[in-house]
Amino acid sequence: MRTGPVPEEGRDHSLEYRGGRVYSRGMGRADLDRATAEQALRVMDELVEHQRRKVLELAQRIHPGLTDEDVRNVHDYPDVYGDPIFQFEDGQLAGFIAAQIALKARLLGGTLTGGPPSAPTP
Repeated sequence: MRTGPVPEEGRDHSLEYRGGRVYSRGMGRADLDRATAEQALRVMDELVEHQRRKVLELAQRIHPGLTDEDVRNVHDYPDVYGDPIFQFEDGQLAGFIAAQIALKARLLGGTLTGGPPSAPTP
């Protein structure tokens, strides 16, 4: 295993290389109280919902009458799918959803691979 510290005063963000992947040992060890964790989840929920509405409104401006379901199957609407602004905003939504999933996994004590977290290294 090869590690190398990332310089930041007072914090160890060493990288760990396993199986061809890079992991940051300091990343998943945030000690949050329950209220802070719940607030973080609420903020992520609001962020995702806001972006979901934004994507739907944009799609409806391009192609009036589209529903949430239509937007989830946007490839059926080439005028919407081909719009670069729609592509950007939809990509933002996908990123927010990925961050939401990652946050929930971390706060529930698991890892993104579904296994238990590894023991912290000194």
